[in-house]
Amino acid sequence: MRKTLFLMSMASLQEGCALVLLNRHTPNRSAGQSMTGKIRLQLFRVLVVALCAWHSQCATRLTFKGEWPGYTRSTTPSGVALSGSRALVCYGRDGIDIVDCNVPTSLKRVTTFDTPGEATRVALSGSHAFVADGTAGLQVIDVSVPSSPVGTASCALNGSAVAIQMSSNLACVLCNPTALAILDVSSPAHPIVLGTYTHSNGNARDLAISGHYVFIANGNKEFFAVDAANPANPVLAGTCTPTS
Repeated sequence: MRKTLFLMSMASLQEGCALVLLNRHTPNRSAGQSMTGKIRLQLFRVLVVALCAWHSQCATRLTFKGEWPGYTRSTTPSGVALSGSRALVCYGRDGIDIVDCNVPTSLKRVTTFDTPGEATRVALSGSHAFVADGTAGLQVIDVSVPSSPVGTASCALNGSAVAIQMSSNLACVLCNPTALAILDVSSPAHPIVLGTYTHSNGNARDLAISGHYVFIANGNKEFFAVDAANPANPVLAGTCTPTS
């Protein structure tokens, strides 16, 4: 027997529909097979009537208000960057979402861009988004047209990119287990690694920039500063370790 999927829209259910899998039999079907088909058809009709009755009872009690996102995500958001009324939200292996935040009470997803790695953090500079994309390194995306983002460039890094901050034409990318990479992104299509700093304790979590200093929060109970005045040769400036 062949099985065919039928989609039946029912005006009485307004925006509802019923999906039913029916058996279609060959022309030489037996009387028993024909009777089985008729029984299934009668059961389907009973189901439709029951759905209509349920809808008429519940329609006056249920009011749909809206939702975002209106689809299933396999990961939770881990990073966000704002530029005007646009927000870029990182969803790990699901890439990034571009969200219209013009009306904060009515957020609207514009589109999704799937990065090759795991999008953990994102920073915006001009019309480009710079994404710390796990083992895929740094990803550069042109978001000048929010509905049609375009991958511009990528740059392999030593380790897994977990955080990023921008300072003028420099991108500072934190990579686990032990590296800080400083890149020249003055030409977004051609990011260049200027220098790296390797720290002894791994599991770095986040970073911030002030002047030519990069401050790093380490997962191993350590906070330290790196002097990046010379991006090609960043050096340790100081550390702070909890006493307990």
